[in-house]
Parts: sequence; C-alpha cells; structure tokens
Amino acid sequence: MYCPPREVRLASWLDGAAVTAPSFLTTAISAGLLLTFAFGGCTGPIAASLAMTSFGPQGIYVFTMTVTGSLALLALSSVSTRPQAGRG
Repeated sequence: MYCPPREVRLASWLDGAAVTAPSFLTTAISAGLLLTFAFGGCTGPIAASLAMTSFGPQGIYVFTMTVTGSLALLALSSVSTRPQAGRG
C-alpha cells in the first residue's frame, strides 16, 4: 500500500492539490476532496440545526464561527508545518 509523503497529504486539503501532487495521485486526491465535501454536506445541516436548538436563532452564527475558526486553525497549522523550499 502506497503512503504518500506528509507534504502531499497536507497539500491534498488545499485547493491547488492537483497541481502540487504527482499525476498518479490526482484521482486519489479528487476522491478525497469529494468525500470530504459529501461528509460536510451530510453533517453540516445536522450540526447547524443542533446549534440552533441549543442557542436559538443565534446558533447559526455560533456554528458558522466555529467552523470558520476551525478551518483557519487547520490552514495555519498546515502552513506552519510545511517545509521551506530552497533552504538548506
């Protein structure tokens, strides 16, 4: 079983993953992105409705801030752990 290097796994969550990954991984990256999109499409409305049940109408804003903050932290952590190119 092929396990891609850490840089490719991190890049697979970014928008330009198909550009930075080798051509033989393009299908796997596309499948991973589609699976992630489908998972969010199934769980997002349920989580948002639970937040609105708990917090009232303001729950949609709490949910949106939580998801956006989580994505920002994920992006910052993946950028900070990426090796610098061209530096030895």
